[in-house]
Amino acid sequence: MKKIILLLLTAVVFCSSCNNDDDEAIIKEYTLLETNDSGISGSVFFVKSSSSFPDDIFSIKVHLTGNETETSYTANIYNNSLSNGGDIAFPLDNFYELENSNLIVSSTFYHSLNQLIIEDDILNYQQLIDFDGHIKIFNNEDPSIVVVEGNIGSNVK
Repeated sequence: MKKIILLLLTAVVFCSSCNNDDDEAIIKEYTLLETNDSGISGSVFFVKSSSSFPDDIFSIKVHLTGNETETSYTANIYNNSLSNGGDIAFPLDNFYELENSNLIVSSTFYHSLNQLIIEDDILNYQQLIDFDGHIKIFNNEDPSIVVVEGNIGSNVK
């Protein structure tokens, strides 16, 4: 039931932004780089409607290419930069394969019923853009090996 509600809310957000030319999405993209000769690269996108919705309604999307379509992956956002390392700040939703492509996608949607909470603080879109963090993605067959990673937020110059 929760997934159906999230799917409907996601559809409403994106459909309403498609129907109004004045309401384009705000997208912040960060590059994810291959590690451990995985052959995988990608991007993470922080997406928010520009005006129709408040700053606490947004999504985090991860797109991976060069991956094996039969393989599952796990993504987490961590505190601090890649060079400093840090604990997991929050996990992202599971990946799924886009039909007729070699693209694997994770899409995590945040709103009043599914808030992004770190250390008892609710983060909004702007705070996420400024977040001192990095992302790592693991192959579930061997979760000790990072296949792709990248800095996000305040760690990107």
